[in-house]
Amino acid sequence: MARIEAIRVAQDAEYAASLSDADWHQLSLDPDWQQLVAEQSEMVAGVIATHGHKLPSFSAAASARPTQPEAPRTAFKIAGTDVARMQGIGIVTNLGQYTENMRMPGMLFMRTLRSRYPHAKITSVDISKAQKLPGVKAVLHRGNLPAEYADVFLGAANPTRFLFNEEVFEVGSPIAVVAAESEHVADEALRQIDVQYQVLPAALDFLEAMKATTPKQFTSNLDGTTIAVTPPLVRGDPTNTRADAVVDVIAHKPVEQHVALEVTNGLFWWDNDKLNAVYTSQWAHGVRANLSTALKIPQNKVRVVQPGYVGSGYGYRSGIDLAEVHAAILSKLTARPIKMNYTRYEDFVTRTHRNEFRDEMKLGVNKDGTLAFGQFKVIANVGAQRAGAANGAWFNMQNLYKIPNLKLEAIDVFTNSFKSGPYRCVSHPNGTFALEITMEKAAYAIGMDPIAFRLMNLNEVGNPDTKAPFSNPGIRDCITAVRDQVGWAQKWHAPKANQVRPGVYHGIGMAAHACSHGAGGNPASGQVVINSDGTVQCISANNDIGDGQRTEMMMITAETLGVPLTSVTITPYVDTDLTTDASGTDRDDDDHGRDARRAAHLGNHHAIRRHRSHDRRQRHVRKPADQYRRPRPVRGGDGRAQADPRLGRPQVQRRCDEGQPARDQHRCRHGYGRWQGLQQERCEQDAHPRRGHGVQDLGRDRRPGGLRPGPEVAADRLGGARRRGRGRHGARLDQDHQLRRGSRPR
Repeated sequence: MARIEAIRVAQDAEYAASLSDADWHQLSLDPDWQQLVAEQSEMVAGVIATHGHKLPSFSAAASARPTQPEAPRTAFKIAGTDVARMQGIGIVTNLGQYTENMRMPGMLFMRTLRSRYPHAKITSVDISKAQKLPGVKAVLHRGNLPAEYADVFLGAANPTRFLFNEEVFEVGSPIAVVAAESEHVADEALRQIDVQYQVLPAALDFLEAMKATTPKQFTSNLDGTTIAVTPPLVRGDPTNTRADAVVDVIAHKPVEQHVALEVTNGLFWWDNDKLNAVYTSQWAHGVRANLSTALKIPQNKVRVVQPGYVGSGYGYRSGIDLAEVHAAILSKLTARPIKMNYTRYEDFVTRTHRNEFRDEMKLGVNKDGTLAFGQFKVIANVGAQRAGAANGAWFNMQNLYKIPNLKLEAIDVFTNSFKSGPYRCVSHPNGTFALEITMEKAAYAIGMDPIAFRLMNLNEVGNPDTKAPFSNPGIRDCITAVRDQVGWAQKWHAPKANQVRPGVYHGIGMAAHACSHGAGGNPASGQVVINSDGTVQCISANNDIGDGQRTEMMMITAETLGVPLTSVTITPYVDTDLTTDASGTDRDDDDHGRDARRAAHLGNHHAIRRHRSHDRRQRHVRKPADQYRRPRPVRGGDGRAQADPRLGRPQVQRRCDEGQPARDQHRCRHGYGRWQGLQQERCEQDAHPRRGHGVQDLGRDRRPGGLRPGPEVAADRLGGARRRGRGRHGARLDQDHQLRRGSRPR
């Protein structure tokens, strides 16, 4: 099946319309798509509105986040307290296991030869001298790349980022990679590689690049190197509406780089046909999915470990780049572990950056302080890749204030410059930057206090266009708290009204920010194990990237279960072989905390039920034998069911012809005195050739620890048998018996 390009689905309506139902199902499992939905909802809003019904398990009602009552602050005993981070000692003493410091016996070091030109065609690559250098074990480039990887690319196509491009679109694009016995040998080998280029015109200024006169670098119907033009969002009549004052603002935000303390690095090796990777990541399962796709192997053949000690992430560690795939291939070719370590230059130039933006803002305001209209245009430089960012800045422009007449435009432009990506958010900070400067100037234009002006125009209901309500309309509380804490009323004054010294003026200002992403993205999961001695293990793929997320998972688990924090443990590391996917990026605390809390609630519920049922069984055991109720038979079809009150389990026996399916329905009463609802099972069983009957024993849970799963969990663990109602859930299957799903009889 052809790969579905997530970003292209969001930007290209014709491409989205061409996808089959199978394509939409494949897309729903793509980690790039999952990130777009969770982090950049504005970008995918249009395509979901049109094609959302084709996505598995999608419903308009399900997409709305239900509001939940908040627990009183006084109810918390652990959450909100000062707790030492579990990795704290490892961080301050250097005992923590950072990937950068990890080594393996027989390890080789990888170095990458990168393009010195922003746009060029590679005409030849001569690696003969590098191969002869002592200590060099492998040199890989486009000319000798194994054929199975020739069509592999990252991101979206057009322009396409293959593992090694013939036409390169950025400074730092990989030309060749070397695996050697030491970093110094690898560096010297790079100098021995002879590369011939044909230098091509480069687009570096994104405003020039979007013009029709700019040469195209890829197939497109748009001007220059424009990647996408989002259909405008129009509310009311923003063109013809009049206002008492009109404010025009051009806001430009330059590109920004994360400059994480730890440069990107990883350790890759193969164990038979399984790739193992220890990697600086903030989404281990996302890295696993990316490597699985690039290497064309199943996800269960890729194991990714995030060691729990990462020198920050800020958003650009949620995926992989080409070097990670190169390292995996080199390890496979050399049968040796490969250490991949970016230099600071490489980390700065080749990893993603926060976009460069130009915001053209026009806001109409009346003398009474009401907003009349807004016309906002966002142009984003997405760098040397197919990406989207401009319409991500719409969120605050669309939702923060009551603007009855509004027009929003967005244009994404490709340049031969730094690739773009999240940095402590997606594009929302740019929207705040442009909008709040405009609001400040509008308040001054009518001589109004900027905070009073904002409070007057706040939208506290929900999205004015989709009518989706806000789950947390707390922006008024935020603004008033800032106003009161800083003493705004006493300190605020008009611009240039308070000159400190000649040419220097005192000023005071504020800005309001809202974000559309948070908890609720998929996938999100977590587990809690309650041990027989009462201690608890929290299992989560929540990646700690410097904010203490895994410590917070312990706190949430302890808080929910009502046990001391010292009774709960969690590993500092994340291992994709031992955890379920929990997504990544800046939603860590929201998504994973929610899942840890749910898992703890479920574990607590089952532990209490086990304790109560144990007490009831003990009470029954102490009764004289003649006080037990006699088993009450209940006939269902040709079958017969009996409840044994001493064991609290139903027993079902049914005669059937050899090879014929048996169907049984029963109602039973457990020994602790509660009637169970009707239950139905379907069973395909091979009858004994001599006795002519099959037997099911649906009884006590046989698993160590004895904690009973709920009905849904039991269904999964019993090979698909679905059992409804309360009480014991478990099964002991005779040989050749297989439980099948059934439904509750009506």
